[in-house]
Amino acid sequence: MIEAKYIQFFLIFITVVPVCSIVINRFPKTSWFFLGFCIFFTSKLIDINFFSHEWFRGTSRGFAIGMVDMTVIILLTYAISKKDKYHLTGLPKGSLLFGVFFLGCVLSMVNAENKLFSGFELFKFLRVYTFFWLMNNLLVTPKIIRRAFIFTSFIAIYIAILVAQQKYLIGEFQSSGPFPHQNSMVMYISVFLCVHFSMLMSAKKTPEMLYWIFIIGLEFFCVVSSLSRAGMLCTIIGVFIVFVQQISWRFSMRKVFVITLFALVGMAGLLKALDSIVERFVNAPEASAETRVSLAIAAQKMADENILGVGINNFTRYMTVDYPYISHIDIGWDGTLENQGALVETVYLLTAAETGWYNLGIFIAFIFSFYFRNIMNIFKANDMRLKVISMGLWGSLTAIYVQSTLEWVLRQTNNLYQLMFVFAVINCVDRINRKGTLLKPAAMLK
Repeated sequence: MIEAKYIQFFLIFITVVPVCSIVINRFPKTSWFFLGFCIFFTSKLIDINFFSHEWFRGTSRGFAIGMVDMTVIILLTYAISKKDKYHLTGLPKGSLLFGVFFLGCVLSMVNAENKLFSGFELFKFLRVYTFFWLMNNLLVTPKIIRRAFIFTSFIAIYIAILVAQQKYLIGEFQSSGPFPHQNSMVMYISVFLCVHFSMLMSAKKTPEMLYWIFIIGLEFFCVVSSLSRAGMLCTIIGVFIVFVQQISWRFSMRKVFVITLFALVGMAGLLKALDSIVERFVNAPEASAETRVSLAIAAQKMADENILGVGINNFTRYMTVDYPYISHIDIGWDGTLENQGALVETVYLLTAAETGWYNLGIFIAFIFSFYFRNIMNIFKANDMRLKVISMGLWGSLTAIYVQSTLEWVLRQTNNLYQLMFVFAVINCVDRINRKGTLLKPAAMLK
């Protein structure tokens, strides 16, 4: 018998999506609304899993389709309908490297203990690439890109409200907001925080400054409430990088005042949360660090012994008594497939273990190609709005890549969507720097 959730999904899909597609074509200005929601749903995932395996401890647990995908379809239908006025791009920069990485993930299925679980992750990669392609075709002017980051400030407000509820009404020690884990939340928040901080440092009007101070205050509140040791440290690193860029670019006492104000308020906030932070850092169980090392050793063994890896999304399937990779671990589970160990706590070793060292090299080349392209954008941007956002993204990407050496959350669906959004922004800024905008006067997102 078909479950009720599947019936509900198909009813929404065959009614809401066509109706919204008609609305956006009839009233083009609503495209801003749909773009905002498309970005918003990267934080609040509303998904349905087909062939769901919720007990599984991998990075994907089913063939998921959700509100991000539905808004992507709605925006795609609009972009295609306006193709006579709007120049759709072919393959955005980075597509080739992503395609090679994806192929490596497909090939890794040769060794996968469960190929269905590999399919879950591959399907997720296709979803996020479609999102990436769409954003490359929507964020085509400085105005649109800046407005997109204004939309992200509303996401910060939403997350802060949920964190406050969890912290003060429910009494959670580590708040996670709408995310599956507090580490996911702090990585997500830190990306937008760095860009918002850069926008604050460049703001000239008092109302705009006060707004960004308010937003950044909420974002710091979320970061501290997560009590994620790696997340808090990486956020500080990202913000520091933005501050150094801003001061080097255009020194002003106003910027010094802003950073001094945040330092004082931040110190007050840290003092208030000092007990919890000390508890988190000082009294962290030694077993946690030992487990990280043990999992890293297991991941390295998998990568060394399997040129194609053990199969994308199959790491935990090999952490059982049927395979030799847990021989050095005093396991805390019974070693069966239904009671698996944890994932290795770094996205880089996880990628190597599941898809091989060569594919890890492709993955690193892919993500760092955008890192260096963004740095070039900072120096080439003629539009100050794009220069400011690119400065923020330098801090954002640094925070992500450093945190990813300590945690695997970049493979969480929320964080992967956000990363591809950032990559699309970098591509669009690069294209504007080289060619100008591709929109005609009557095109979309006026």
